[in-house]
Amino acid sequence: MDKNCVATLPKKYMGEGSLPLIIPPESEMSSLSVDVIACLYHRYVTTIQTQCAFIDRLGDIKRNGWNICGDPAYLPSISCNAFLSNDVFQENKFSADLKSRYGCEVKKAPLSIGNSLQSWKNKFNLTNDVVDILTFSVSISNLAVIDAMVKDNSISQVRQLLMQLQSRTCDCWRLYQSLTAASRIA
Repeated sequence: MDKNCVATLPKKYMGEGSLPLIIPPESEMSSLSVDVIACLYHRYVTTIQTQCAFIDRLGDIKRNGWNICGDPAYLPSISCNAFLSNDVFQENKFSADLKSRYGCEVKKAPLSIGNSLQSWKNKFNLTNDVVDILTFSVSISNLAVIDAMVKDNSISQVRQLLMQLQSRTCDCWRLYQSLTAASRIA
């Protein structure tokens, strides 16, 4: 198994330095094998997109916690809003840490097509407010939620998106499309 995709990825997609991966144009993607697309996807989501000098671990240390960026540009605001939509594990300690360390108002509800980030913001009368922290479990079954956040532009109001990727069988091309669209807006 080619864990690092060294043998699987064609050399022309292997970048260097601050650009460790070269994403081919969509017209070229459709001709690539599933293995190459899977490698591109995995390399993309495991590449640091923004440098953070101060990582703050909230929640349980070993499991069921999240790392947030504590740099001034990303630090939760004084009137912090956090939306927890992770349905894979309990986030009670993470929620308590957000409240005690940053004074966040924490709301919990699973995101879905019928319960979008924008509808959450409307429900809690936060239409113009930034969402400082959004946790989300990403799987093939809920990719449409990411697409909806891109389409209604609510993703641009999220300062830190903490995602847990859940997939045993990967439609990597579809997942990759949703995540790259979200990253271009955020």
